[in-house]
Amino acid sequence: MDRRADRPETIFFCYPALESRGGAEKILRDLALHFSSKFRVFVLSGDSSRAWKSLDFPEDIRHRFVPCGNRNILKAGLSLAFLAIYLLLYKPALVHSHHRRLTLLFSALKGRIPVKFRLLHTSHNVFHTGKLFGRARCDRLTGVSRAVVKNLTEDFRFDAGKVDLIHNGIEELQGNFTPARENAAVVVARLMRQKGHIYAIRAWAEVVKKVPSASLYIVGEGELKPELERLVRGLGLSDRIFFPGFSADPRAWMQKTKFGILPSLWEGLPLFPLEAFSVKRTVVATAVDGTPEIVIDGKTGLLVPPEDVSKLAEAVVFMFRNEEARDKMAEEGHRMFKETFTREAMLRQYEECYDDLLR
Repeated sequence: MDRRADRPETIFFCYPALESRGGAEKILRDLALHFSSKFRVFVLSGDSSRAWKSLDFPEDIRHRFVPCGNRNILKAGLSLAFLAIYLLLYKPALVHSHHRRLTLLFSALKGRIPVKFRLLHTSHNVFHTGKLFGRARCDRLTGVSRAVVKNLTEDFRFDAGKVDLIHNGIEELQGNFTPARENAAVVVARLMRQKGHIYAIRAWAEVVKKVPSASLYIVGEGELKPELERLVRGLGLSDRIFFPGFSADPRAWMQKTKFGILPSLWEGLPLFPLEAFSVKRTVVATAVDGTPEIVIDGKTGLLVPPEDVSKLAEAVVFMFRNEEARDKMAEEGHRMFKETFTREAMLRQYEECYDDLLR
């Protein structure tokens, strides 16, 4: 699918900010890198020039700033003006938005300026607010899990014929995966309310009563870090729970520890379990939205109710004490990852989607 020989078509990839490097940001990066050999690629985001440089994109992927981080009317109007200018200047064949607010702004411009473009929206989470999004003028939508697709078609009333399921995928690593060196588990996620770190910390007070040597690494940065650190100190767990900061390589932490924990309150299709499965590790996760599509209870990991500290502690203790069952779940997770959730599989599906939209 090399289109440059025919015409140098342009694609916009759009997201409010890539600096936090979460799941949606990683998927957008993979897509931009892959399609930069086939299209002229622009990434539109609210990242500063300094933040953009820190992301280390190749030079042939161009960045354009959009003031899209604020929801007030004046900022929305300013964002709309920026987007209109970029559409007129670069005339993209396809706009691929990964955020509802940006999709609505492009929808407002669609058919109202002299540039024809196809609008693709990818939804990364299940939402129950912002019903205005159901009026977005998308040519196609993709959801990263069956739960997200259901959310788009049932809650937001999008035509099911326009909504595709394209699972998130990550790079497959080669080689042997070594046993963990520490009696530890890890959470890798931005330190924000959605990810439910507070429940993992409270559960750890119960875990260490039964597994005194158990450690927990909370890898990531975010606005809740001071609050979470205070909670750890208050519970007397400073010698059991550690905050090593942001890591660009979550799988290195997975290989350092015995299993992962994902105590989220909501998810679309989280990358963290896939990162664990890819290096033959399993996870304890909350049974929310798209997570049970990959963390199959008792088969590829253990599921617990969200916000349930006792059940979470119980599952974590089971993982520490039952090596054979843990390893069996890790092997099954690895098999499922290789069959369905590789980056190559995801990119093939997006190529088909783009081809169909641009035909």
